Amino acid sequence: MQVISMTRGKIRQDYINGQEIIVKQSSFDEVRKIEQARNIFKNRTIILDGKDFIFHLPRIYDYKDNQIYMEFLSGNNLEIDLRTSKNRENAVKITNILFQYMYDNQIYWGDFAPRNIMIDTDRQSINLCDFERGIQSNITSKEFLQNYAYEEYAAFLFPHERIFSEKLNNIFHIDKPLPITMNDIHSNRVKSIIQEKHLPTNQLTTQTIANINKLIILAETPYKINSTPVFPIIDLEQTKDISYQLFAQKVCSIIARQDIIHGHYTRV
Repeated sequence: MQVISMTRGKIRQDYINGQEIIVKQSSFDEVRKIEQARNIFKNRTIILDGKDFIFHLPRIYDYKDNQIYMEFLSGNNLEIDLRTSKNRENAVKITNILFQYMYDNQIYWGDFAPRNIMIDTDRQSINLCDFERGIQSNITSKEFLQNYAYEEYAAFLFPHERIFSEKLNNIFHIDKPLPITMNDIHSNRVKSIIQEKHLPTNQLTTQTIANINKLIILAETPYKINSTPVFPIIDLEQTKDISYQLFAQKVCSIIARQDIIHGHYTRV
């Protein structure tokens, strides 16, 4: 199993008494969130390829010096499988099933992403990792999709492969837009795009933010060059780690027509 982390230096593999483990820099709050999520997923099963799979979260061995020492999870990493033609078709199917399952069962896992999911066919388990955001509560299904999960779900699936029950335009439509200020916005990515597009900060609404999040998803949408899949999210995430301003420039350059106020875009 390959460990994927877009945050460099935060996760490493190690050994204790000959046993392979994962060491992650984090707060004790994540330990608490893992245990809360473990209770939510307890005794839950899901059918994949006609077989019952259980959900499994890493066992926690220790926490000290702001590091979690946890079980090394094995299996096929969904993101790796989505990037490769050999296992891609099955990985697409599994990603769709899991995403719909989380949504239908109101399990609003804030860190839902293919890189955080490993399928262990030998043990028939779905291994889940990364719970810094935990299982969200007191949010609506739209808020979950807009702010947490749909971007990660869509980033490695071509549009025709996404069979999720809710359509993109509906997800990012705000029924009753409310005015907001820059201080209300917590996402540096969103702020950087507002600044890049010189949007009037006294006219921002919740619909503006939804439109920007939709813009990012469209910029990250996979495409092909000579039958070879290209996943823009990889480059965009690396760019973000260097500069949010450069990230905003790249996102906007990918989109030919940018009407953030009304949410109409044309991708290059």
